[in-house]
Amino acid sequence: MAGAGARALFVLLLAAAIILRSAALFLFAVLVGLVALATWLGERYCLSGLLYSRRFGVRRAFWGEEVAVDSRVTNAKVLPVPWLHVLDEVPQGLVPPGVGRASPNAGRACLEMFFALGWYERVTRRHHLRCVVRGDHVLGPARLEAGDVFGFYSRTEDRRQLDRLVVYPRLVPVLTPRAPAARPQGDFLARRFLIEDPGRVAGVRDYAPGDPLRLVHWKATARSGRLQVRRAEPVAALQLALFVNVDTHGRAWDGFSPNLLELVVMTAAGLARDAAGKGYEVGVYTNSCVPGTGRPVRAPAGRSPQQLREILTALARANPPGSRPVAETILGEVRRLRWGASAVLVTSYLAPAAVAALDELRRRGHPAGVVVVAPRGAAPGTRAAPGVLAAQAPPAASAEEMAAAIRRARAAGLRVWWVREGGDWREVAQIRIEAEA
Repeated sequence: MAGAGARALFVLLLAAAIILRSAALFLFAVLVGLVALATWLGERYCLSGLLYSRRFGVRRAFWGEEVAVDSRVTNAKVLPVPWLHVLDEVPQGLVPPGVGRASPNAGRACLEMFFALGWYERVTRRHHLRCVVRGDHVLGPARLEAGDVFGFYSRTEDRRQLDRLVVYPRLVPVLTPRAPAARPQGDFLARRFLIEDPGRVAGVRDYAPGDPLRLVHWKATARSGRLQVRRAEPVAALQLALFVNVDTHGRAWDGFSPNLLELVVMTAAGLARDAAGKGYEVGVYTNSCVPGTGRPVRAPAGRSPQQLREILTALARANPPGSRPVAETILGEVRRLRWGASAVLVTSYLAPAAVAALDELRRRGHPAGVVVVAPRGAAPGTRAAPGVLAAQAPPAASAEEMAAAIRRARAAGLRVWWVREGGDWREVAQIRIEAEA
């Protein structure tokens, strides 16, 4: 029934009741008038004074946790709202199976709610989101639909209020090889992260290929008859820079492997947690960018109590495609790194340019290495083994470039470690980092 038609009918019935002096017809006309008035008020003011908000138990959650979200609707007016339909858009991966409905936007779902509110009434509905998808998730917008009590009219309005929920990467134990006693300065994966302080000489040792000539101790060489170099006293490194490459394959048109990316992020998160727990300044730098801003996703090195939270937040936001090659990210941070800070690249694809960038760091006094996440069956130059996701295997051209880059890294004296865990990243119980033989 149209509003204008209802009002016209009310006028006709009222006129007929007066002319015919019919009490029954008059009462019927009054009833039609009340219906027309209720319809008009409901259609015009149903969404006025209606407030919608979300309340979170926590704004940051670890992978696998469950977060309670309260959807709160407040009717801040005298006129009641007979019915209200709310569709609140959330990431699809956070919604438990069988909850909500599909959204027209890819990768999104809608939490569906129905309300009936009296005057100045507030109603809250609680939902539970499963934090099984890493990321800086956006909740909203919400679509509100309401109308008159008879359902003749309805109005729809989108509320652009957005909220964010950060889900940290999945954290699993990272097992690292212990550094040999003869190499206290070399391995960031040792029990303690060590470098050599050239100003604190602890003794001499035999010359080894690759030792700079400026460290040769000529008097000791003359006494022993063998070439001797100064052995600096090892000291704890002040800073560890973890560079994370979000590009899993060499070329953008090759796409990316979600499974490999999650393994890369999990490896970086585990290393950062272990180093921060030992009191070191840890920073994370990625070649990803914050959507809509162009700002790089990074957590500058620090030792504050909130540093691990900032690192995990940065890793939660690290998603492809990379805004620039990881080599540019490494070189862009050179001047910000403290002297002697260790630099480690965590990647599933190693490009020659990244090796050159790490070599530049090494020449500037930064112990540098790379952790290559290449599950068994997906290593460069091999085919995917049974039981290993085929998407993990790099394209042939990328595999050849990566194999060449690894040979170059060895020749440059960079340490190379491997992560060989395969299968679904959700089922990986631990990450074992293997030193290259």
